[in-house]
This record gives sequence, structure tokens and C-alpha cells, in this order.
Amino acid sequence: MVQILQTRMVENMNMIRNKKSRIAFIVVAVMIPVLASSASAQSTSLKILWDADGIHAGNHADSIHELVATSDLDGGIFLAWVNDHISSNVYFQAVDENGNIPLGLNGKAVCEAMGEQNSVDIISDGSGGAIIAWLDVRGTNSTIYTQRVDSSGDAYWTDQGVRVCHNPAEINEFSMDGDGSGGAYFTWQDKRLGAGSVYAQHVNASGGLSWGTQGAVVNDAPNWQKEPCITANGTNGAWVGYINANSGWNRVYVDYLNMTGGEELSLPLTLGGTDASGLDITADGMNGAAIAFGYNSSGSSTEYDIVVARVNATGLDWMVNACTAVDHQALPFLLAPGDGSVIVSWKDYRDSLMYETKYAQKFTLAGVPSWQANGTRIMESSTVISGSHGCLGGNGTAFFTWSNSFDIFIQQVNASGSLTWGTGGFSILNGTTQNYDPIVVPDTLGGIIIAWRGRISSDFQALVQRVGHGAGNGMDFTWLIYFLIPLGIAIVLGVVGLVLKKRKK
Repeated sequence: MVQILQTRMVENMNMIRNKKSRIAFIVVAVMIPVLASSASAQSTSLKILWDADGIHAGNHADSIHELVATSDLDGGIFLAWVNDHISSNVYFQAVDENGNIPLGLNGKAVCEAMGEQNSVDIISDGSGGAIIAWLDVRGTNSTIYTQRVDSSGDAYWTDQGVRVCHNPAEINEFSMDGDGSGGAYFTWQDKRLGAGSVYAQHVNASGGLSWGTQGAVVNDAPNWQKEPCITANGTNGAWVGYINANSGWNRVYVDYLNMTGGEELSLPLTLGGTDASGLDITADGMNGAAIAFGYNSSGSSTEYDIVVARVNATGLDWMVNACTAVDHQALPFLLAPGDGSVIVSWKDYRDSLMYETKYAQKFTLAGVPSWQANGTRIMESSTVISGSHGCLGGNGTAFFTWSNSFDIFIQQVNASGSLTWGTGGFSILNGTTQNYDPIVVPDTLGGIIIAWRGRISSDFQALVQRVGHGAGNGMDFTWLIYFLIPLGIAIVLGVVGLVLKKRKK
């Protein structure tokens, strides 16, 4: 369009002999691409869209001490939290793409059963609602309960939640992932046999237990199993990663469970004489799964590297070192764009033994690293970092967020590993009080929404901020540029028409 307008103006300019008129035409012709470029830049840049200090999304009467979040798949965000009370309860909150909070600042109670609830987690149910799970001590021992809610917080399943496992053994850790059809897969460690064993469960869209009241056995060997994590292969089953402590060494295993909970694959990834910790696992969108972990073959407690592996239904596809830099690397976090590639980020101390930095690497479906050797540094800090989290953006990009206990930062890494804002990141909040544990989710519109716990007076509350395309904080003149470009061109062309008409007379 711009080229057509410029061409038309040049043709008209050649018909004008007046020097001043020619100069005016040249100025307008030059301004067209400049203004268009400016409008384009404003339309693609990201900016803070809501209140500068964030929107209060959880001004609960009691302080919030756990906060989790997931996308609502419609431009907004779902939150869940546990309040800080004598009997901690679980609450749900929805914030739409415009920052509206239809459920009010207290959210809606998901579980108010007697006893303590903690370790809350939330995922999308794939149909505009959410699935929330937590550890619950309404009985003698801690166990897992879950609830599915719609966007208004109304429950689909049993009031106060569905019990995932009916064995009385205590459960202290679990992981879950959605099946994409309104249900979820769970894995956990319990001590029904004395030492810790790993089990799994599928809860269907109606809240039924697909794999019995005791769950499916993943590994109940007499060794100690721990750190279970799970990722769904749709409704066809799930991959479970865990650590098997054998002869004093922590070895990584990956198992594949089919839709009935039967084990089809049990694959050791590391051998005796080595140590591993900090597992994460995700489906890669190509009928396989990626798993990452900290790995130590030297016996040193401060020299862990980061290893990433891909597995499929037949076994191990590849396993590579994502980072072998000096000092300690830990707590890998995986993101899968869905094309078989995988992005892994991790905590890193190579630059300072006092303060952590964050590095990331991208691997192709074939296991080839795409970014800098030993990872691209995506953030740095001279203070202690409080939490870090990431999510996928569009066109192969990834977003990360972190806090230095007061300020909240974000970073965007494009498909080639380049940073949008440098290693310092972009501050979305210059806090004067404490702000902790930021979580970032995609807004499905090319931007992101960040949620965090912020101190308001003496209590911690839930706050959210959206960063994306649009009017932002303050007046946005993009609309004016788009209006003035055609208006100016129309006026100039009209004047040209009159001049040419007079010359013909």
C-alpha cells in the first residue's frame, strides 16, 4: 500500500513544475514510510497494559502464602492460592483480558474442609476452565485432592474435591498435567511399603478415577523413589520421570504408562556412581517427551551440570549435556513449542557463587543445540532472586520472569536466542515493598500476564500485570498515526488535482 501511494505521488509530482510544490511532495513521500514504520513499531512492541503497580486480584482477609497460575486460553489468567490461616483453604480467581475480576477480590473458595490444605497447583482443563489440586490433611495423613471448575469458579466434581488416592499412606509431593479433554494425570510418592514408591492416577473429565482407588504402580522397588513428575500424551497415557535411589546414588528413570495405567516402558537414563536431582519433564508434541535434570558424576555437591534427554515409545532417542560450565547448575525448567524442539532454562552460579543467574538453551528434535554453547544468559542480578518462571510466546519465542524481592522483571528470548531487553531484563514493577514468586503465562494475544505475591500493608496479596500490544499505561497514539497518514495523503492529492485542473483550463 505504501509503495502504491509513493508511486502515485511521484507520477503526480512529475506533472508539477512549481518548485515549492515539488518540495512538498518530496516531504510527504518521505514521511509515508517513516510514519508507517513508526506505526508498525508501536503495534509490535510490548508495553505495560494495566495499572503501573499491577491489579489487585486477591485482597484476601488472610495473607496468601502460595500462589499458582495458568492461562484461561482466552486472553486472561486463572489463579489459585492458599490463604495463611489456622486452617489454610484453597481459592480460585479469574482475571479476564481487560483486567476485570468478576469473582471479586476474595475469589471463590475451592476447598474449605477442616484441616490444612497446601502445595496447590493449577492447570487449564482445555475447555475454558481449570483443574486445581492440592495436598490435604483433613484426615490423619496428607493426601491429594483435586477439583475442576469453570471460569466462574463453579465446581464440576465432588464438593470439597475428589480424593486422587485412597491409600492411607502419607503423600508429601505430587505432579499433575492435563489430558486435554477435561481430565488430568497425577503422579506422587507415598510410603505404603515403607520406603518411598511412585504411583500414578488418571482423573477423567467427570472426576472419576480411571486407575483404581490405589493408583497405578510406577515403581515400588525396595529402593527409595522420589521427585516424580508427569507429562501427558493426550488421553493415550503419560510419561513419568522420577529418581531411584539405588546403593546411595540418585538415578533418573522415565516410564511410559498407557491409557489403562499399564507400564509399557521403564527406562534408566543414568547409571550407578552418578547423582541427579531437580527433574522436569514435558511432552514435545511429536509423540515423545523431553526430560531435564541436574547431573553429577564427580561426587562433588557443588558441580552439577544440566542434562536433557528425549524419549519416545521405543526408548531413548538422545541425551546431551545442555551445560557443563564451571560451578553449580540446577533446577532445569522445560518449555516445548510443540514441533519437537525444547527450551530448557536453569539456575546457574558460574558468574557468581553468591547470586544466581539464569541461562537457557534450545534443542532441535534431533537434539542439536541452537543457541550459545553452555546456554544463553537470559538474566543477571546482584541480589538474591526470588523465584523464576517461563512460558512460550509466539513464533518460537519464550518469556521469563523473576524478582529481586522488590522489583519484577521479564525477559523475551527470540527463536535464535537473542534477548529483547538485555541481561538486565525489563522491569514491570519498581516495588517499594516485597514482591515474590512471579509466574508468567501467555495471554494468547501475543503478550503475557504476570502474577505474583506482593506485600500490601502487613499481608501478602495476589497481583497481576499484563504486558502486550495495545494502549498501555498512558495514551497510545498509534491510532492517530494510522488516521493522519491517509488524511495527509488525501489532502495533498486533492491539492494536486486542483492544481492540475487549473493548468488544463
